[in-house]
Amino acid sequence: MKSNPLAVLSEEDRNAVRWTALEELMIPEHTPIKVWLKDLEFPVVLAKQVFKNKGNSTGGVQ
Repeated sequence: MKSNPLAVLSEEDRNAVRWTALEELMIPEHTPIKVWLKDLEFPVVLAKQVFKNKGNSTGGVQ
């Protein structure tokens, strides 16, 4: 997968070619959502999880 794939949150946006960088989408924490990734013919489900380090810095995984 590309390091910064393009995605949309609805099939309507996909059909209208309104792609956005995945990291720019507002994905709520711990809530699975269906997204369409550019160059894939089917939707996928993503969930965002943010980790807190000892120094209270954070790191996220999508």
